[in-house]
Amino acid sequence: MKTLIAVTISIFLLISCESAPPEVEDLNWQIEVTQRPDTQAYSVYLHVTAQIREPQGFGDIREIRIEAPDRMYWDVSPEEISYRQEGELITFHSGRLGPEREHAEFPAGTYRLSVTDIPGNRDEKEFFLSRGSDAFIQTEHIPRLIEQEEGTAAESSAGECEILFFDRRGSLISRSTADGPIEDQISDEYSFYYILAEGEDQVIYTLGPVYR
Repeated sequence: MKTLIAVTISIFLLISCESAPPEVEDLNWQIEVTQRPDTQAYSVYLHVTAQIREPQGFGDIREIRIEAPDRMYWDVSPEEISYRQEGELITFHSGRLGPEREHAEFPAGTYRLSVTDIPGNRDEKEFFLSRGSDAFIQTEHIPRLIEQEEGTAAESSAGECEILFFDRRGSLISRSTADGPIEDQISDEYSFYYILAEGEDQVIYTLGPVYR
């Protein structure tokens, strides 16, 4: 009898564990306005960072989707995103999300992040953009490169600038405050860099890529 009860409890716990759905616990978004120094063209991107509780771990997540009000959506591949896992809690960053067509705008309104696991369980969380992407463009906040006697410096009316250095594959390998000549911080492993300044209302402004 005791053996039967133990087996029944084990089966119940196994089924409960397997059917536990993912849960989106926290979500933050940010708009990036960037300018290419070679063409002076502007692009606007959406970044989404979320904390997901998934008892089975990151390997059990099948799909992460971010939906916009105009039926546009982004499927974020679990194999390609940046994430960190601590126990059941997964923190992931979507990377840059932009319109499907060049120079198109993504609209104001309610956006939705949904997470689906392999068994088909699903959870979602909404966030709201009060303005369309083009309304976030404030050219005076874009960082600028200033040529000085001691070397190239960076400045922005949005505040203090940072330098983000990348290798030739596009992986971020260093991040530092732009408090001196940029040339003094460049090493052989860097291929290009971005200048970043954080504004208000969840907006960041970047200039780049600047190639060596």
